[in-house]
Amino acid sequence: MDTASVRPSSIVVGVDGSPSAAHALEWAVDQAAVEHRPLVLAHAVSHEEEGWLDRTGLDYQVGADVRRARGHELLGAARAKVEERDSGVEVHTALEITDPRHLLVGLSGAAAMLVLGSHGRGPVGSLVLGSVGVTLARGARCPLVIYRPADGMRARQGVLVGVDGARGLGEVLRFAFRQASLRRLPLTVQHSSWGPQASGVYPSDRPIDIERQRPLVAEEVAGLSEEFPDVRVRYAWAQGHPADCLVREGSRMDLLVVGRHEDGALSRIRHSSIATRVVEHARCPVAVVPISSP
Repeated sequence: MDTASVRPSSIVVGVDGSPSAAHALEWAVDQAAVEHRPLVLAHAVSHEEEGWLDRTGLDYQVGADVRRARGHELLGAARAKVEERDSGVEVHTALEITDPRHLLVGLSGAAAMLVLGSHGRGPVGSLVLGSVGVTLARGARCPLVIYRPADGMRARQGVLVGVDGARGLGEVLRFAFRQASLRRLPLTVQHSSWGPQASGVYPSDRPIDIERQRPLVAEEVAGLSEEFPDVRVRYAWAQGHPADCLVREGSRMDLLVVGRHEDGALSRIRHSSIATRVVEHARCPVAVVPISSP
């Protein structure tokens, strides 16, 4: 399967054989089942791995064939895991000789959701999140879920969504409402008041008047509450940098949702930084929702 053949309704999950990817696969299977969507298991063999030469001088293609075969084995094992869960989910696989970031960004253009484990394997695994996860947190074209298992000793309190200003508010809230409804969880809507004194590293930040934003948030929430009457909603108003507030509150949540603006250099820097900071430090699964231009 190539990127062009991924159905628009698919949920794509990255497969690399790591424990974190295995946990992400389990979450993605459940998500595909509750949303009644097909699931795509994706694996990439990078060009760096393809260029291989052993001490005897064997052609590099031997190494490429070995890694491609291992990739198919990984995908086969992942498919078997899905079938063991007897979820009824339709499963497809995608394997390409390319950089994993290139494959997954390409697949995100047609997917409904992209799911990754919180850590990768190999050279990129030395980072807190991994370069693949960082790239996708900043550039995936569909909602991205970075799955990090929550602390089993702590009771979970549903879905938490962070809102910041009016632009894109509806898109992020709708995603959060839908996930709460699908998984029958309560929803917490958190708005943070922040400025240079709160962030310290973002010179473009400016204080936000919570009292002015409060009715805008309430109006959006009221409309979505009519659409999703099964979702119980509460508000949380926090003082501080949004990423810090969300990470702190997210330690008690099943899923944390944050938006990422895609237009404007300044907006991209600010919001992608928030999204990256959240996915690197949160102690629960995080969804990053791209916000389209008006």
